[in-house]
Amino acid sequence: MGIIVRFLQDLMAVNGVIEAMLDKDPVKCLERTEHVDTKGVLTAFEFRHALSMIILASAKDSETRCRLEGMVESDATYFLEKVIPRLPIATDIFEWNFLVELCQLILRMLSFHLSSNSHSTHYKKVVADRIAMLTTKNTSSVFIVPVLKALKDLCRALDEVEDEKLVEKMVVPLMRSCLIWMSERVEDDDFHIKVSLLF
Repeated sequence: MGIIVRFLQDLMAVNGVIEAMLDKDPVKCLERTEHVDTKGVLTAFEFRHALSMIILASAKDSETRCRLEGMVESDATYFLEKVIPRLPIATDIFEWNFLVELCQLILRMLSFHLSSNSHSTHYKKVVADRIAMLTTKNTSSVFIVPVLKALKDLCRALDEVEDEKLVEKMVVPLMRSCLIWMSERVEDDDFHIKVSLLF
């Protein structure tokens, strides 16, 4: 287990690489990502979360669980504050495609965490916030399936007594906003149900 934890710590640097790839300064971007392709970055990000799920499932002490949950929350916060706002202002197709793939991957990882391990009410609120952010923006229809999957896993995870307030105050209104958002997205020119379901 010690080797897995050390490997996970080494993979923590992937967020810095992602940030460099999204840097508007071409010099900084080239200096930091010269030998890195987008597929490798996304694979490293996904692998890091897969490792964290393995460790969470076998962790005996609450300190380890809290630390790993904090890492996932940190990624979710990064997703909300840094990545989603870039989608509407992406300047080229390469950047937009990378952002879409990254957003879909983060949503998928948040869903996997919810369905794989028990999490605090705070973490569930973090996931709900990220779904809400996507569904209150003019986000592309390519997010319909990952948003639905994340919402489904969130609803299934809300089984604790302390989750009741979250359900009432956040999740019920979120389901309404998701329905409105999806209804609007299916009218988009680029909407294609078969492509959406390939996620």
